[in-house]
Amino acid sequence: MPIPDLHRWNMQRDLLVNRRAAARTAARPALLAVVIFVSGSVQTQAQTGLRLPGCAPAAEVSDVVDHKLDPRLLDRMNVRKRLAFQRQTLTDLIARYPRELLPYENLRDVLRQYAPDEYPAFREGWIKMAQDTPTIP
Repeated sequence: MPIPDLHRWNMQRDLLVNRRAAARTAARPALLAVVIFVSGSVQTQAQTGLRLPGCAPAAEVSDVVDHKLDPRLLDRMNVRKRLAFQRQTLTDLIARYPRELLPYENLRDVLRQYAPDEYPAFREGWIKMAQDTPTIP
């Protein structure tokens, strides 16, 4: 029985592996183009007119949080005035922009830090709101 030519066999195997890798590499740009096209068309069909909360906050909300709730301004107030001012400002923002997440998160943080006894009631209100409106993200 003749001994197989291992060198020749290895060269054929390497050639086959290289051809497969080349085919995969050549197919990648086309696959990427298809994925981008399909995801883009699905995204545009799925978008609603309302912005989802948690994305970049509205400019108006960011301006109020950055300017009215500036830490340098708040540091000049005593704790009671600071808590009342932050609560009122954030409650007004929530009333004006109910789908924005930033005012809710800031109010949660303020209550947790400065009024820990009120935090459980606030948390229960969030849970009830989520149960009452399960289809709204």
